[in-house]
Amino acid sequence: MPYVSRRGFGQGALAAGLVAAATDLRASTGTATNMSPEVERAWRFYMDSIEWARQFIYTREFSDNPRVKAAANQFIMQLQAVTYNWVMAPRVDYPRFFLGLFEPMVWNWAQPSADFRYRWAFIDGRQTYRIWGKRGTANFLDIQLQPSIGSVDLEAFRKLPTVPYPVDKMHLGSDGSFEIIASPDHHEGNWIKLDPAQDRVTLFVREAFYDWAGERPSLMRIERVASTPPAAPLWDEAEFIKHVMQAGRFVRFVADQWGVAGFDATFEAQGREWNKFIWQHPPANAGTNHAAIYHNMVYNLADDEALIIEVDRPSSQYWSFCLADRYLQLSDFTYHQSSLNGHQAKIDRDGKFRGVLTSRDPGVPNWIDPVDARPYGFIQLRQYFQAESVALPVVKRVKFDEVRRNLPGETPIVSPAERAQQLHDRAWSVLALYGY
Repeated sequence: MPYVSRRGFGQGALAAGLVAAATDLRASTGTATNMSPEVERAWRFYMDSIEWARQFIYTREFSDNPRVKAAANQFIMQLQAVTYNWVMAPRVDYPRFFLGLFEPMVWNWAQPSADFRYRWAFIDGRQTYRIWGKRGTANFLDIQLQPSIGSVDLEAFRKLPTVPYPVDKMHLGSDGSFEIIASPDHHEGNWIKLDPAQDRVTLFVREAFYDWAGERPSLMRIERVASTPPAAPLWDEAEFIKHVMQAGRFVRFVADQWGVAGFDATFEAQGREWNKFIWQHPPANAGTNHAAIYHNMVYNLADDEALIIEVDRPSSQYWSFCLADRYLQLSDFTYHQSSLNGHQAKIDRDGKFRGVLTSRDPGVPNWIDPVDARPYGFIQLRQYFQAESVALPVVKRVKFDEVRRNLPGETPIVSPAERAQQLHDRAWSVLALYGY
């Protein structure tokens, strides 16, 4: 996941605009509205945030390109649905680990990993929760405690810590079973320390699958532990207003910090030179993980070109390449080979990985399909639990017809029939992880 930029929310100008934008609904509709003035003010803040995001997204550099504009169309609509699912729907007294918030071909914002089956639980830092389940056979399982996006303003959010809690380092039963307590008070055994000053925090679960078809997901459940009854599911007006205001801040954060900031920051770090990997150190509360190393690149790729990406085989427990568009929406990886991990990739005899990023199938094992993320796009080499560092990947730009002569002679040929079968198997392996 990407990076927090230094741009603010611009809320001073927004506040002034809110007063000027106040509307008498009775005059415009001919009927009285029963929405209270307090709720209407929060509603206007949220709607102005959506409009701010629309203008922001469609005025970014390269947004005049037709494919980038199409990505913007997708992003502005996805942003509104994401806001409801993350801010308005969850109830901290009735927690669950939501699975579908990064479902393939539904949610692809903030450049998730194609190999991670993410889960999210939204809880109250003042309360106690019991988490239990059984470890599957995925590459790793990690819980990250992080602040709830939009719960406070941007500057305060940047100061809030995120803390990793790798399940694999906790006490597990012989069958992989586990129980974890999340609470503000100390607890013996597997414990996640909560901050009682935050009434809404996030448990962010990464489960990394290397062999999509062969690995088994973990079971993970959560429940509130208390002698007092849970709050009513339907919020009163004050609680509703609080979350609508959070929704407005969330929209602005996602549009900028989790939408364009990663692309922009990477391109600037490249010296605005295309097709050059750089090593970035994004802050943890931007959704990154303490155990991860990120090598990123903004690329520019014509339809008749290919980028040959070469790197020594990483020694990390997990590594992968995946692609995203100008707004860090992940390229479809279900029906397209737009990502490759350390299990799927073919390593050459000299110990190097050579991937070929190009819009047409070059008939090689390590084809990386940009799908719609072209001519401009974002590619990331993720590594988790790195044993030894590797040099930044080297990139060579060639014409599509010159791909073979720039690869080792022993590079296998993948026929159209073989590719079709690979993509068929890939799709159903991904979908099975999400219950399809």
